[in-house]
Amino acid sequence: MSCDKAKKETTSLIINSYAQAVKEQDEITMKKLFPDIVYFKEYPKIDNIVIMELKVNKNNVMAFCTLYYETGLGKNIEQEIKFLVNPNDSLIVNVSGYLTRKERNELMNSGLHQTFPDLIVRETDMDVNFVKNKKIAWNRSNGYEYYAKKY
Repeated sequence: MSCDKAKKETTSLIINSYAQAVKEQDEITMKKLFPDIVYFKEYPKIDNIVIMELKVNKNNVMAFCTLYYETGLGKNIEQEIKFLVNPNDSLIVNVSGYLTRKERNELMNSGLHQTFPDLIVRETDMDVNFVKNKKIAWNRSNGYEYYAKKY
């Protein structure tokens, strides 16, 4: 139990540090805490983040959070977000809730994955998985086209 408690405390510190880095637009710290971050162009600003629940799963901790921020037009947004954190390495491994529904739908309907069924994105995939699978599928697709033309 004490090991789980330590993991939960470390996870809370990591998420709060990340939230502070986003507030300060400190992309170096954001990248250090979340190496696979893909949101520099559109990550939501964070005014406040509340950790609702922490679940320990082997080496990782899933943090269920509510993110609060105000848009540039003054609209207050409340958004459910999940962080998958590796407290041993002090890293955010993945997140769910930053990619917009529109972007998720575009990825799912892109057609890139028809040729590569092993890369099909699923509704339950977290954001980094969506983006990685899209890039891999795009690279394979263009690689096949390139070598087919060359051949």
